[in-house]
Amino acid sequence: MAQRGAIKTSLQDPTELFEILQKLGEGSYGAVFKALDKRDGKTVAIKVLDVENDDRVALEKEINILKECHSEYIVAYKGSYEKNGKLWIVMEYCGAGSLCDLMAICDKRLSEEQIAIVMKMALYGLRYLHEHKKIHRDIKSGNLLLNHEGDCKLADFGVSAELTTTMAKRKTVIVLLTGWLLKCCNLKNMMARPIFGHWVSQLLSWLWESLRMPVSIL
Repeated sequence: MAQRGAIKTSLQDPTELFEILQKLGEGSYGAVFKALDKRDGKTVAIKVLDVENDDRVALEKEINILKECHSEYIVAYKGSYEKNGKLWIVMEYCGAGSLCDLMAICDKRLSEEQIAIVMKMALYGLRYLHEHKKIHRDIKSGNLLLNHEGDCKLADFGVSAELTTTMAKRKTVIVLLTGWLLKCCNLKNMMARPIFGHWVSQLLSWLWESLRMPVSIL
């Protein structure tokens, strides 16, 4: 294991392990690619980044949080590599893209039932994070990724934080609140006693202010 500044990376050459198939997107820090893992034949997503010294601490924090997350509702981290001065971060591939992109492509918003399903999955991911003393802090439709099976997963932990033991009371409140919201978003209960109805806007506005939940999916 090599250590690139504060970021630990594998000594293996990523080009020998992964075959780049397609560029999915590009930003100011680098690009995201769809790739094939030659070891098991599975499709993965790879962020290839130019990392400046000022970005290392934040990036190390994001990677460390991802390493510790093992939930079906959170995009899985698969490793970090270095090649020609660039950092490769390998992640689980979510082929349907972000919820934001999906709505833009389809030029339509979600129905109330679809919103309930997405929120329920996002809340399961949040509950996992909160139970492990982690806060996402940037829940929005652009950071909710979908796979081809229709599963919704939390992504992008660039501004996430970890709670210290001195914040135990806040942690307890967050976990209890997330658990309550999960019960509210239970689809069977919703069909019998709808929680969205005429006050959907008030509920989602409160969620946005309280937990940074995705009002943009409406």
